[in-house]
Amino acid sequence: MSVGKGITDAMVLAELVPGEWVSGALIARKLGVSRNAISKHAANLRRAGHVIDAAGRKGMRLMTGPTVGDAPCPVCGSVKLFGPATIIDSHSNEHSYYDCARCHTLLLVVDGELVAKAGAW
Repeated sequence: MSVGKGITDAMVLAELVPGEWVSGALIARKLGVSRNAISKHAANLRRAGHVIDAAGRKGMRLMTGPTVGDAPCPVCGSVKLFGPATIIDSHSNEHSYYDCARCHTLLLVVDGELVAKAGAW
């Protein structure tokens, strides 16, 4: 989701390092937006299932997020994956897919196994 000035939740997520404190002001400067915009994106990410701690004078840190087990993105190696989202194929079978926060590759998962990937968009 884009809150303002063309940045997205995925862009903010890509700036968070799992388990490490990162200044919201630093992220805001890097992305050219206000700290308030970063806070709104962090709230969106929390609603999407990411656990993000925040503490005054420390910043924020990503604790957990939706992932495909411990498997990294096969394109860029990131473990920051959005999802799962469910799709239904032409045979009425349900499948899950994930979106890589860094390179935006779509990953199709069937029975817990990565079976296909679609290039970045």
